[in-house]
Amino acid sequence: GLSPLSLCEVFRFWGWGGGVRGVVRRVAACSFAASVAFSCVAAAAPSSMAGEWVVYYDDEASPSDFDGYALVVLDSDHHPPIQPIKDRGALVFGYHSLGEVESYRPFYDDIRDRDLVLHENENWPGSFYVDVRSRAWTELVIYRLVPDLLRQGFDGIFIDTLDNASELEEMNPEEYSGKAKAA
Repeated sequence: GLSPLSLCEVFRFWGWGGGVRGVVRRVAACSFAASVAFSCVAAAAPSSMAGEWVVYYDDEASPSDFDGYALVVLDSDHHPPIQPIKDRGALVFGYHSLGEVESYRPFYDDIRDRDLVLHENENWPGSFYVDVRSRAWTELVIYRLVPDLLRQGFDGIFIDTLDNASELEEMNPEEYSGKAKAA
């Protein structure tokens, strides 16, 4: 079957254009493809594995700790070795937050210095809202962060915190106008 990455390659040939808009369309399509791929993996997996998935944001676990899972979502920066988990039959996605950034991420200082960080999420100390309206943030995600994640060997991307844009816009429509549309 097609993996999310091979489906992304197909989209490239559909003439979805270049530039940021074309890439954003492909990333959105790849996210959709990843969810479809998981459905296919779950359907093809033995009934004891179908639908079983786990999210793990640390690097202490051994590959055997993920036995029996069809999908494993790992932190993109702090995780156990990916290939041994894939060799055991799991589809492995890397976590990426699009609406927030944690202060421990390697790119945090860069985006803070470019005024892309808004304010700290009071529910998650050390995690800061990002201005998703910014072209600089979009380009960083598309041209650096996603490729870096995929180069590590992940099968796809688990995208989180897109709902923050709507939440911020509802909280302060004047200051955060356009965030939901940008997300």
